[in-house]
Amino acid sequence: MFLLSEHNIEGRVVSRTTAEMPQASRSLALRPLLTAVPLAILWWTLINHLRIEWSINPQYGYGWAVPWLGLYLAWRRLRTTPTSSGLCPLFPVVRPLFAVLCLLWLPTRLLQEANPEWRLVSWALALQVVALSLFILRKWSRRILFPLLFMLVAVPWPSVIEQPVIQRLSYLTAQIASETLNLVGLPAVQQGNLVELGLGTIGIEEACSGIRSFQAALMVSLFFCGFYQFNGRVGMKLVGTGFILAIVLNAARITLLAIVAATKGMNAVAAWHDIAGLLIPIACFLLVALVARCFADARSEHREQENDGKGQRTMDRVQKSDVSTLCDLRPPTSDLCPLGSNLGSLTPALSLTLCLMAAEAATELWYRAHEATLPPPITWSIAPPREDAAIVEKPLAPRAKQLLRFDETLNASWEESGGRTWQAIFLRWKPGRVAGRLAKDHTPAICLSAVGRDLLAPVQEELVWLPGLQLHALIYSASDPIQGKVHILFCLQEERGAGEFDLKPSSLWEERLAPVLAGRRNSGLRSLELAVWGIQDDEEAKKALLAETRNIIRVDVQKR
Repeated sequence: MFLLSEHNIEGRVVSRTTAEMPQASRSLALRPLLTAVPLAILWWTLINHLRIEWSINPQYGYGWAVPWLGLYLAWRRLRTTPTSSGLCPLFPVVRPLFAVLCLLWLPTRLLQEANPEWRLVSWALALQVVALSLFILRKWSRRILFPLLFMLVAVPWPSVIEQPVIQRLSYLTAQIASETLNLVGLPAVQQGNLVELGLGTIGIEEACSGIRSFQAALMVSLFFCGFYQFNGRVGMKLVGTGFILAIVLNAARITLLAIVAATKGMNAVAAWHDIAGLLIPIACFLLVALVARCFADARSEHREQENDGKGQRTMDRVQKSDVSTLCDLRPPTSDLCPLGSNLGSLTPALSLTLCLMAAEAATELWYRAHEATLPPPITWSIAPPREDAAIVEKPLAPRAKQLLRFDETLNASWEESGGRTWQAIFLRWKPGRVAGRLAKDHTPAICLSAVGRDLLAPVQEELVWLPGLQLHALIYSASDPIQGKVHILFCLQEERGAGEFDLKPSSLWEERLAPVLAGRRNSGLRSLELAVWGIQDDEEAKKALLAETRNIIRVDVQKR
């Protein structure tokens, strides 16, 4: 009887323990899932946002490789780096900072939807994703910090930094190429970003300026810094070496194309252009890899010399300690930095998931509610004066189509009896296309500088009033080697306007916040660039441009 009771007692104990085991297993299996969901949402949002720039801008085409390289660096560091303490014990402000980042996600998404081309939003989004990922993965934060920060090399540079760098690199590349050609006996003259040869002219475009090689060299250098785990001093040396190699190789590329043009004719340049453009990044990658390997070998030799005086017992103890701490990938046993008693037992991963889902729903509701009340699109186009027999229409260069990705275009030129020459370029991007972001960075000021023209007067702002349409226009005056001066009127307009929001805002923040408050996103874009030659007086040219703009524009207000 006693044994039976004991058996029953043991049976009940075993039965209770067996019932608790599946619940514990489910808890262990649920925790990685709760951690993976917010990380997937964060990184999908960021990569989906950046992929447009990676696709339409050849300058950032290397961005497609950055997430995979970052994952490899994280995997490598988790395998080979000892476990370290997380962020929570080190930073007392981690909980309020985590809450602030969660709350900032909604305004960032609202700004992103209305301003997909605004690179400040791209950086805000990327920094929030990196910071929130560190909070969620706090146990491995020190080991994955560099791989997460490595993702920032794929974020487009702000225009205030990128454009001066492009212009400087273009000028420097043209200067090096022209000097090199003169040294080898081929006459060449530099005109801004152009290299004039006896048979023609080679232009240093943005893609050829060296900025692509410059940024790719930065990405490759930082990758090898993470691969070999260089310290700051060695890492700076490697990055500097990559920059020098990028500039030298790109100058060699332009010089090679100029030699081909001078010896075989301008038609032969197209055949060599893409080949040289492909070989330069490969050569830069191989050379940076070689330099990084040399730095790593030098570091290994230095460490071996330091370890020569140590005993074998010390070496064995260090190796045993390293092996015991490798690849500890088990999830933490405690909650990840709980936000407070008001959240109960919810972890930050679950809290972040709820915040992200709520932010996405609020963003979609905000824009859908406002888009339903927006006025119908104001469609307009240009119609050159057909009564003039000298009018000529021709398509834009394939390179312009590749860079700007417009959907419709019209390029027309005509002459007047008074000796004035006109050229009008009309471009349109359909609604839902974010490729129009490139149009905002390709103003006449940038294009004129790229072809060696100097602005002769400050840019003037004017409003062009037409029935049912008002355009904000910028008027440029630049030098011309043949006719002395060229005056250009430029305007870029969204199709679905909201009254005064289409006018020139008083500040950058007003320009960016206006479409958010109006609930406008994915609007179509239209641009007009009208140039006139043969007028020397600036005031007379401005009046002629405004009058001709009203003459050639055709407005059609669509009904809802």
